[in-house]
Amino acid sequence: MRSGVTFVAVAGKDVSLIEDIIDETCVGDGSRSYSMLTSSRPDEPLAEVVAFAESLGLEFSGPVEIVEF
Repeated sequence: MRSGVTFVAVAGKDVSLIEDIIDETCVGDGSRSYSMLTSSRPDEPLAEVVAFAESLGLEFSGPVEIVEF
């Protein structure tokens, strides 16, 4: 959030859980407002998820970074 990330796509195992954690982190206790678009892609290859992220426009456009954990 400090870096200005506006979109996170989650791929792989436990995508729904990880997406929910990201959404809850952005909302927090309601005292702040942070607009984050999230997407869970459970059955898509990483290359397709990256292509989708790269295709976004407007405030969601920008460099794509892959973070694995």
